[in-house]
Amino acid sequence: MSTDRDGYLFGRVLGAKFDALPEPIRSMHTVSSLTASEGRCTVIRGRNPIARLIAALLRLPLDCPEARIQVYMHRHGAGEAWERRIATRSFVSRFRGLDGRHVVETIGPVAFHFELLADANGLSMVLRGVRVFGIAWPERLRPRISACETIVDGKFHFDVTAALPWIGLVVAYHGTLAPVASTAAAMPGRPIVLFDGICKFCNWGVNFLLRWDSRGVIRFAAMQSEPGLRLLRSNDLSTTDYETFYVLDGDRVLRKSEAILHLNRYLPWPWRGVLVLALIPRKVRDGLYDLIARNRYKLMGVRRSCRVPTGDERERFLT
Repeated sequence: MSTDRDGYLFGRVLGAKFDALPEPIRSMHTVSSLTASEGRCTVIRGRNPIARLIAALLRLPLDCPEARIQVYMHRHGAGEAWERRIATRSFVSRFRGLDGRHVVETIGPVAFHFELLADANGLSMVLRGVRVFGIAWPERLRPRISACETIVDGKFHFDVTAALPWIGLVVAYHGTLAPVASTAAAMPGRPIVLFDGICKFCNWGVNFLLRWDSRGVIRFAAMQSEPGLRLLRSNDLSTTDYETFYVLDGDRVLRKSEAILHLNRYLPWPWRGVLVLALIPRKVRDGLYDLIARNRYKLMGVRRSCRVPTGDERERFLT
C-alpha cells in the first residue's frame, strides 16, 4: 500500500523505518521540487597533501571554525540532488535509491554505496562500497566515512567525517540546520526562467531548455502563475508587462539577451557556443530581442491558457 513517504527518496528506501525517525529529520528528507535549509557548521580539512588535493578536486569545503551552511535539496529524476554551500565553497552530490535501505551518492566520478540505518535516535549512513569511474574500489583502499543526523537540544544536527587509509582525514564537518523558505534568491546555480505562459513561441523556448538541460538545473514559472507573480513582486518587476523575459539566478535578475546568454552557460555544447554572441554590443542584441518580443504572438500564436506542466516536467516548474 502506498503512503505519503513513498513520494520521497529516503521514505521509499527506508519504508516503515522512516516513520521512526524524529520529526525534524523526516522533514529534512521530505524533499519537494526544492527544499532549503541553513545553519552554522565547523569544517576541518586533513593536513596530508594528498588529502588536500582530493578535497580540492571534489570541491569539498575549506577549513573554518564557524561558517554559514546552506543546503538545497531537489528532486532529480527518481532521486535527489543536494547542493551544500559552506562559506564560499559549494559542492553538489546526487542520490539514487537501491533496494533494501541502500542509496548511492555520486560526487563527480566517485559513487558511494551507503546503507541507511534509522531509528528513534536518528539516521546513519554506513559505507558499503565505492566505485570510481564505474570501477569497484578495493576494500582495503576504501575511504572511512561516517555520516549521521541526530537531534540535539531540539535542533537538527549533522556530523560527517571522511578519511582514507594511510592518508588520514580528508574532511570533517558538523553543525546544525533549520528549514528556510525556498526562493529564487536562495539557490544560486539553479536559475528560474520567468516566461509568458500563453505565448507559443516562449513555450517553444521552454521545451528547448527542458530537452537540452540534461542536468535538470533550470526551473520555470509562467509569469501569469501564482509562483511567477510572487517572484515578479519580490523582485520589483512588472506584473502586467509580459514582453520581457527574465532569468533569476541567486540575487541576480537578468533580462532580454543577457538572460538568454546566461542560460546557455547551463547547456551542453554546441549550444554553449552561443555565448560568442556576447561580443555583439548589448544594445544591438537587446534591439533584436525587442523586435522578436513585440511580434512573438504573430510568430507562433497564442495559447488559450497558461501552460500546465505534465509528467516529469512538474519537477522543473515552481508550484
